[in-house]
Amino acid sequence: MPLIEFSQKTNSKNSLFIFLLLECLALTSFALGGNNVLFYIVGILLCIVSFVFVNNRFSKNEIPSLSIYVVSTLVITLFASFGTLYSSTFGFQNILPFLGLNAFFLLGIFIRRFNRVNAEHIILTIGISFALLLLISFIYSLSQYGFFYALIYKDTPIYYYNAELFDVTKETYFLSGFAFKEYSLSYVATFSLIAASFGTALLFISFKENKAKFFIYLGIALTGFISLIIIPNIPALITLFIGYVIAFLYRFCYQNKNFRKIIFYIFIGLISLAVLFFIIVIINASNATALSELIRSNNLLNRIFNNNRYLTYVNEIIRQSLFAENLFGFQYTYSNIEALRTSSKIFAIDLIKDGGLLFAFILVAYVVLVSFVMMKYLRVNKDKNHIKIIILTLLTTFFIHISLNYDSYPLVHPDTKEIIYNYLPLFRTSYILPILFILGFIYEPILLKDDVLYGQEIISKKEAKTYDYVDEDYVFDEDKSHEK
Repeated sequence: MPLIEFSQKTNSKNSLFIFLLLECLALTSFALGGNNVLFYIVGILLCIVSFVFVNNRFSKNEIPSLSIYVVSTLVITLFASFGTLYSSTFGFQNILPFLGLNAFFLLGIFIRRFNRVNAEHIILTIGISFALLLLISFIYSLSQYGFFYALIYKDTPIYYYNAELFDVTKETYFLSGFAFKEYSLSYVATFSLIAASFGTALLFISFKENKAKFFIYLGIALTGFISLIIIPNIPALITLFIGYVIAFLYRFCYQNKNFRKIIFYIFIGLISLAVLFFIIVIINASNATALSELIRSNNLLNRIFNNNRYLTYVNEIIRQSLFAENLFGFQYTYSNIEALRTSSKIFAIDLIKDGGLLFAFILVAYVVLVSFVMMKYLRVNKDKNHIKIIILTLLTTFFIHISLNYDSYPLVHPDTKEIIYNYLPLFRTSYILPILFILGFIYEPILLKDDVLYGQEIISKKEAKTYDYVDEDYVFDEDKSHEK
């Protein structure tokens, strides 16, 4: 009897904590109040409580994998939280974001160790919250701009506000806290892409077998899709198309081992080319090498690296980052004003302003690490396929979007003209907290073989008795057949 009572109490505590976490995720994804400070504090408290529950549920053989993933995230958030544009000293506005960002990441890892955790409930909580935020925003935006205003006002987009020129085709209304404000299309598109990614779940959900679930995922996806169509936001729609192509490939080809190998080599090749291109851009921006002279003397290379409207802003930011005072982030000085005003549309380049050139290289390495974790998650995790494909599409479209169309100055009509107060780096946005939670949620020990999940082999009941903690999903009955 005491054992049964203890088990019931434990399950009750687990259920209560999971409920609180879902509430926290819902409010965070909805960005209620428009201020991350409250969510940082709640996330930190939930993280501490969850650690008490699960601290003995990690096996020794997964510690190296877990350490690599957690320490890498700590380094990234350290650079992001203590950026020079926010404070030159360790203060509240640095420490709290650092702890809050890592709390949400760790919550994603810890929640997996709770009993009876339903991954679908967690993902749906995030999706519905994003969809509700978008629905409210685009209904209000329609009342102000009308349908397809980016096309209607394409030839006459300019309007005046406080004696300044603005382009109506590059903005939309969005609910920020408790007020509607004009934000750039690229910023709001991030929320739309996250919601629209839920449509890929329909590749695995049968309408005949589960109509309610089918319509829930369809409703979330349509909210995101319609919010892009009514403008229309062409770059975001192209990004969404790429995400859906990747989802289709996963649905119909991913089980083929040869296909996975091809995708792996293509991925490594693309990352290598991107790094090489980035290095060439840095060397060229220095204007002090033979390679820079070679590029300027060649018409084609000069057009690519110097007379390219996309790389012009990249070159400006990188050129300033090479000065000694800016090695670990830009100082708010007169000489850096032009670079600070510049938005390269590439999140890793824009974050150089916050953490320096080294931060950009660390971010690239972190993206590679997350990609390996994601690939292992797709291979071995026991989540249902429609959950996996949502997470794959969501993270893919998110990464493509912030790599090509990120806006670090999203507020169109800020309350002040001071650059320092209008700058919004990636790790200070409201949507980064759910993203970090998902990055923790997909954690798999990448240094272990595929038949070792969460650091635990698929073992028999007899063997399970010798472990301090074993997830029941990985224990099989010796008297029954078992499939990996």
